[in-house]
Amino acid sequence: MRWKNRPTDVSAEHFKWLLKQWNDLGDQDRVKINAANRAKQRDTHTCRPKSFARIHENLKNANEEKKEPSLVEMFRATRKRVSSPA
Repeated sequence: MRWKNRPTDVSAEHFKWLLKQWNDLGDQDRVKINAANRAKQRDTHTCRPKSFARIHENLKNANEEKKEPSLVEMFRATRKRVSSPA
């Protein structure tokens, strides 16, 4: 089933390796553990593809005195919820 749905840009050899990885029980256990750990996170960043460096620079330039933003300001700026376009 999965072989029929193989993307054309993935070589047959690489796809065989991926299938082996996906079917490995050790990997499946690790995936479950990682998913559980991600679910525990409370304060994930919400800045999407915008890098922290860009956010830092924008905050610095928005300040009249061109001061470096504090860690608190960076934390708030990168965790601010923005409504996504529908």
